[in-house]
Amino acid sequence: MWCPATELHVRPNSPVACRPSAILVCAWLGDGWLWVRHPSRGWELPGGKLEPGETVEMAVHREVFEETGARVSHLAWVGEYRYLRGDADWAWKWIYEAVVDDVGARPPSSEMIAVARFLPIPTPTEVQGREDVSFVVKDSVYATLYNVLYATRHRAESRSELQL
Repeated sequence: MWCPATELHVRPNSPVACRPSAILVCAWLGDGWLWVRHPSRGWELPGGKLEPGETVEMAVHREVFEETGARVSHLAWVGEYRYLRGDADWAWKWIYEAVVDDVGARPPSSEMIAVARFLPIPTPTEVQGREDVSFVVKDSVYATLYNVLYATRHRAESRSELQL
């Protein structure tokens, strides 16, 4: 059973939660984010669960590579939110921003069926209206990320202040 994210904290000074069980990545490729197409859910941002013994940063690199074939750098912690894992277990997911350094082929083991860079990045209203977009990005998390990361980046670029 899916439940919308709760307790969304974006760009506070530090994480509120303990170690997360999963991550979500806004991976910049030029002026767009990499999206992946899950075979049953549709288009969504890369991310996934942490493996035992793995650091959060290791999980970011692994998940982005497994799902897109991309190598990323300039990881920046953006925020966190709670989500329902399974039927009754709440867990935390941390959100990262990263820059794509290189894109290669997805590994054969990738569960995704396609990778794309949407230009321009779809607005929250556009995401809501698309049937081919995963339900997991149709809650407040995507809308907040769009407003905080995308709008902030464009304001900074217009002032030539963006430092990545």
